Amino acid sequence: MAVAFQKLLFSVIIASAVVNTTFSKPVNGSTTDDCYGTDCYVDMDYYDNTRNTELLVNINRSISELPAVLSSMLEMQQSVLSSVVQMQQDLLQELINMKNLQDQTVHELKAQSVLSSMVEMQQESGPLRVCSNVPSTGKYTVSLSSPNYVGLASFPVICDMDTIPGGWLIFQRRFDGSVNFDRDWVDYENGFGSLDGEFWLGLKKLHVLTSNGNQWEFRVDLEDFDGNHTYALYNNFRVADGSSFYRLTIGSYMQGDSVYYDLNGMSFTTKDQDHDDQSVLNCGVYRRSGWWHNRCSDSNPNGLYLGANKHSHKGMTWNQWQQWHVLKKTELKIRPVIPFCVN
Repeated sequence: MAVAFQKLLFSVIIASAVVNTTFSKPVNGSTTDDCYGTDCYVDMDYYDNTRNTELLVNINRSISELPAVLSSMLEMQQSVLSSVVQMQQDLLQELINMKNLQDQTVHELKAQSVLSSMVEMQQESGPLRVCSNVPSTGKYTVSLSSPNYVGLASFPVICDMDTIPGGWLIFQRRFDGSVNFDRDWVDYENGFGSLDGEFWLGLKKLHVLTSNGNQWEFRVDLEDFDGNHTYALYNNFRVADGSSFYRLTIGSYMQGDSVYYDLNGMSFTTKDQDHDDQSVLNCGVYRRSGWWHNRCSDSNPNGLYLGANKHSHKGMTWNQWQQWHVLKKTELKIRPVIPFCVN
């Protein structure tokens, strides 16, 4: 095709050269004319030679211009091809964007379907309770059909769907010492901190959550400043009401590292409310924390956040795992043995 195009172009150039070749008739008296009196007769051989010479000059000029013409046409062709390639790339990107939008729409529709099914379950079975069947880890609102305390018909919680098998409700989280846990009874009763950071959910909320007649599992997640992790899982977790000072029921050890506990049957103690089994002192004051202290028990996850390489009975510790070396992170969480749903 390229050869045929060049032949056609050459023919056009030749034709153009012929068309652009002009001739002038010699004036009377020219040496190339034969004149008899007032009549002159043209020497046709002379004009033929002149015509051929001018034609060759124009052809040579056109041929000399041919590379520039071809180069210009090639640049135009490359420009057109570049434009076509860019259009294809733009179209491909548009298709990718449409696919991403379609995937996002499908995801949102699925999420709406989940929420819709939750609403239906709420209408059929009453208010929703715990962190089961939520789409991902994050903040959600727990609704209670018969709250034992004014103002607790609903409240925000953090649901953990990343810790297997999911459905955990976190009621204590510490990781940077930004929140002071050496607090009085009212704070521990109502909760403090921020769900976006460190917090204690509150004894009232723990009671209304675990007093629905279902069994709850209790999980302890711990991390030290060297990056070591451990956990323990217990069954039959339940917090009684305020009249018993939020007495804790905790069942047998189920799995994970053998983290020791001596919490079962203990009432909650703070620095201004002493309900522990230690007769000579207040463990809330001694340990600088609110907790289900026994005889100033071996566990103190609400103790002072002292930082790395510290060893203290007042610090955030769990003695049977790392002795009295203070910890970097703690998370305490619960989940129902028979899961419900959450909005």
